[in-house]
Amino acid sequence: MDVTIINGKYNGDVITINAQYVNISHFTIKNSGNNSSVIKINSGHTTTTDSKITNGKQGVLVVNCDYNIIYDNIITGNNRDGIKLNHSDHNSITYNSITSNLNGVFLYNSSYNSIENNSAIKTNTENGVFLNDHCNQNTISHNE
Repeated sequence: MDVTIINGKYNGDVITINAQYVNISHFTIKNSGNNSSVIKINSGHTTTTDSKITNGKQGVLVVNCDYNIIYDNIITGNNRDGIKLNHSDHNSITYNSITSNLNGVFLYNSSYNSIENNSAIKTNTENGVFLNDHCNQNTISHNE
């Protein structure tokens, strides 16, 4: 992840995923536009792993899609949320280091998600994990 860097140069979303079964791994991905995400996921069954995701409005934004895996990443220094799920169910957020964001993980109208074994999640400015509006049956455990 320290060798290959994808730099958005502060212009829009850095990576947008619109197809299923996409895997993003082993990158540093940084510098989205002011109101944009470092990684925006618009499709299900994607995997984001072993990457450093930094300096966006949201580090990872998952919108209207299900069954994504966000695993073993460093997600830090984003203006709003490290990870935001918006109308997205059955996603797995595990073994990430989520630090120095406004909220570590923010769920909006998202259910049946697993948020487990993440580290440093309490070091975000506002909340480690924030559930807002119709978030049901989520599993949240073993986060430090």
